[in-house]
Amino acid sequence: MQTKQTGRIRSGDALLGVMLISAALGAAAGTAAYCIIVRRDSEQLRQLALAFIYPGGPAAAFIDSFCVVSAFVLCEFLLGFCSVGQPVEVAVPAVFGLGSGAVMCSVCSLTELPQGIAPLLPLVCCMVLSAFAVAAAACESVKLSSRLMSHVMSPLATSGMLDTVRLYCGRFLAAEVICAAAAALRALSVYVS
Repeated sequence: MQTKQTGRIRSGDALLGVMLISAALGAAAGTAAYCIIVRRDSEQLRQLALAFIYPGGPAAAFIDSFCVVSAFVLCEFLLGFCSVGQPVEVAVPAVFGLGSGAVMCSVCSLTELPQGIAPLLPLVCCMVLSAFAVAAAACESVKLSSRLMSHVMSPLATSGMLDTVRLYCGRFLAAEVICAAAAALRALSVYVS
C-alpha cells in the first residue's frame, strides 16, 4: 500500500480504505439493528433467514446474489457521472454493509456453529468479495465524478475524458466479474448446506 519512493500511502488506496471502512461500519450497524429487531419479531426474521439460506437451489442463489450486488455496482456506475454525487457514492457501501451485517447475523443465529461452520465459509467469502466489489466501484465513481467536476469548473478545455470514461467502464466490468465470483460462492454455500 505504500510507495517505495516516497513512503506515502497513495490517494487511491486511502479512498479504497475509506470505502471499506464505510462498508464495515454499515455491517456493524446492520448487526446492531438485527439484535434490536430480533427482540421484537424473532419469527419473521427467522423466516427471512431461512429464505436466504435455502433460496430454491444454487441457480436461484446465484441469480439473487448477482442481481443484488450488481444493483449496488450499477448505482455507483451511474453516480459517477454526477459531478456532485460524492456524498451518496460514499453512502452506498454503508447501505450495502447494513444489509450484509443483518443477513450474516440472521444466518449465524440459525446455524449451529461447531458443526455448521463449513456452509458459512463460502457465504462469508461471498459477503467479503461483494463488499470489496461495491467499495472498489465506489472508489471509481468518486474519481470520475471528481474529474467531471474539475472538467466542468475549469476554464480551460481538458482532453482525455473519452479515454477516462472507457477506462471507467472497463473497471466496472471488472467489478461485475467480482460480483459473479461472489455469487458463485453464494451458490456453493447453498449447494453445501
